Amino acid sequence: MILRCVVGVISDISVGLVLTQAWTTHNALDTKIELDNTIANGLKAEVLTQFLPASKGMGAKLNLHFRQPLFHARAFFDLLKGPSFNGDAVIGHDGFLAGAEVGYDVEGGRITKYSAAVGYSIPEYTAAITATNSLNVFAASYYHRVNAQVEAGAKATWDAKSGSTSGVGLEIASKYKLDSNAFVKAKINNQGVAALAYSQLFRPGVTVGFGASIDTQRLAEPAHKVSSCSSRDFGWRLTSCRSARLQLCLRVVNVSV
Repeated sequence: MILRCVVGVISDISVGLVLTQAWTTHNALDTKIELDNTIANGLKAEVLTQFLPASKGMGAKLNLHFRQPLFHARAFFDLLKGPSFNGDAVIGHDGFLAGAEVGYDVEGGRITKYSAAVGYSIPEYTAAITATNSLNVFAASYYHRVNAQVEAGAKATWDAKSGSTSGVGLEIASKYKLDSNAFVKAKINNQGVAALAYSQLFRPGVTVGFGASIDTQRLAEPAHKVSSCSSRDFGWRLTSCRSARLQLCLRVVNVSV
């Protein structure tokens, strides 16, 4: 399916106003109004509306982004569905970070989700602990830039609702930079699923990548995947990706002398 649209943009940089309207082949009229640093310094407001003439359907959303040197907050309001609110905020100082997220159903008068996270980040490494899904899924992650060519990371998760070690997940990953235009990545988890990826920049705007996912515990079954992806940037980006399942057949032969 090919989706096309006609887009018109009107902007007034002096007041930070951008008006974008689009008419898609799905017969939908989308309108977006942006006000950047107009209401207050560091505040960006977005109003998004959609009108479907065929079904008379309508949608309206309000997004707010507030940035300061040590503070970043976002608020997302769905004005017609619910209405509902989702927001998050992050504060930082000297590499230490702390954040929280909350979702609220205005009509039902109840909190739908909440999460929290703390972390420490410097150019050489990053460590974080998160509690998501209403503080039921906990994760600890670590990233280390070993040198200019090698990066490594690990992540452990635990689902408190599982009530057993079956809810524990472990992942280890690494990235090796072959040269300025190519790199390889590898990852494996505690379920024995290994992933490999290779990316090559042939020239500015043209990138080709290959990947594979192999279930090491089901080598003889069709549980493996291979994929390829190419991206071309002509001022606008064209991306093409293909994937397929791969079955590995192993045969053991007993030889007696």
